[in-house]
Amino acid sequence: MVSDAEFNEVIWKAVKGLDSPCPPAVRAAFFMPDNNKDKD
Repeated sequence: MVSDAEFNEVIWKAVKGLDSPCPPAVRAAFFMPDNNKDKD
């Protein structure tokens, strides 16, 4: 088992070439705010 970052770099190098720098990882979370307020 390898980390996601290591696996991503292996795939990147296989597709783009050994001399191509791998871009940094971007992590993001997407959510929908709950606009329904309690009517108490």
